[in-house]
Amino acid sequence: MPDKVERLGNSHIQHGTFNDRIYLMKLSCRDYPDIVNRLNNLAGYHGYSKIFAKVPESAGSLFR
Repeated sequence: MPDKVERLGNSHIQHGTFNDRIYLMKLSCRDYPDIVNRLNNLAGYHGYSKIFAKVPESAGSLFR
């Protein structure tokens, strides 16, 4: 089954079992900083082994 492109809050993600991961494609400033917990919860729920994030430098410290 192909991965899905969805919104998590106001941010755009792609996730699914095909790639066994979540990819945060576009971070909305309205979801910052809660998005990290939401991504971790989604990964735990589906059993994904990876989370990748494309974020602006200003949000980078939250993802290190």
